[in-house]
Amino acid sequence: KKGAALALSVCAQCYAVRVGQSRSPNKMAPSFASVAATPGMTATALGVWLQSSHPTMPNFIFTLDERHDVAAYILSLKAGSSAM
Repeated sequence: KKGAALALSVCAQCYAVRVGQSRSPNKMAPSFASVAATPGMTATALGVWLQSSHPTMPNFIFTLDERHDVAAYILSLKAGSSAM
């Protein structure tokens, strides 16, 4: 729940972060569901992605716990998961 709330408050301006939402507000940003569905996607890979700067977005810095929470939320969006 913490990851979902953080995604909605910080990431939703550019990314499709909700369950069933396939189109991101920023057409260059993938939906979180498509990120989750990327073959081989892991919490570790998401942790790296979440701490890497994005050229067209503000430099928001997640704490370690926030990265874990958002990564867990993204992974919950994989097909067959019980997402929030």
